[in-house]
Amino acid sequence: MFLVLGWILTLASLFNLYFQGLARSYFHQDDVIALGVVADWQGWKTIFHLNNEHLNITFWPILRFLWLNFGLNFSAYFTVSMFLHLTVLILIFMITYKQTKSFHYSSLPVWGMVINPNWFAVVWWIDGQMFMLATIFALLSYWLILKIKDKPSNFLYFLLYTVSLLPGMSWGVGLAWPTWPLLVFGIDYTKKRLNYLGYVLLSAQITLLGIYKLLIGTNLVVNINPFGVIYFMLVGISNNLIGRWLWPPENKPIRIICLAIALLIIWLSRKNLKKINKNIFFGPLVVLGSFMIYAIPRWNFGIGQAMANYYAYFPLPFLLISIALFFHQLNLKGI
Repeated sequence: MFLVLGWILTLASLFNLYFQGLARSYFHQDDVIALGVVADWQGWKTIFHLNNEHLNITFWPILRFLWLNFGLNFSAYFTVSMFLHLTVLILIFMITYKQTKSFHYSSLPVWGMVINPNWFAVVWWIDGQMFMLATIFALLSYWLILKIKDKPSNFLYFLLYTVSLLPGMSWGVGLAWPTWPLLVFGIDYTKKRLNYLGYVLLSAQITLLGIYKLLIGTNLVVNINPFGVIYFMLVGISNNLIGRWLWPPENKPIRIICLAIALLIIWLSRKNLKKINKNIFFGPLVVLGSFMIYAIPRWNFGIGQAMANYYAYFPLPFLLISIALFFHQLNLKGI
């Protein structure tokens, strides 16, 4: 009954998301600017067009296709956004199921992703497709890592190398994507050396940095203040990612209470923390790494920047997967 109710509410939330989006039916200012870019299509020059400090190589061809075939028909663009969002949810389920072999536990992170309306705006925003593309490619590379761990092959290694480049070619947060799985799955800490998976991910990271250096170069100027970066990360993770998930309405005192209750529960169950393995640790690492990448070039834009809801979209699936894996390790009854 619990499982059926969860999926009924999930479908209801997705229908609500879709029909609210159709009812809104307007392009944001950033969407109009992006449409202007693809309307003046100049081949490779447009594909490598910079969006602030972001490369959107995977996004521009999709937007160009939609422009040529649907013009200013918002519903067509939004339907593609919904398809990308559904792909994210499917990958979340697949990755969790591969590690738990449980339909129940695999449903939890999907429910966690759709239950909070704060992420609706990311899907309504046509430019949000770049965030969803980065998330899809990161999740897909995570799934490939799990496949390789079960049955490695040269083809899967090549595919992993290729797919690991794509988050960074979709949105700036993906610039350091290969590093996070490298730290967790690519190093044999007992023998103090990289495994073959690690060499593939390291190669992808070096390639991605080279691509950014070649295409962006001096256009990305970074003035790092360690305290500013840490504060940005702290606010972004506690108040935006976790706080908004625990309490969606913009009520800071209640959100702080929810965070305090969550921390108290973690402290009371601290004996179970020893059950955290590297697969569970991976999600929090992606959260920290993502908000660090957000913070380094943008900490001086003001702390309000850390509260942009689209910043939470990329790391949230990995955190929710880790929570589901942790519950599976605890073998909670009734799930």
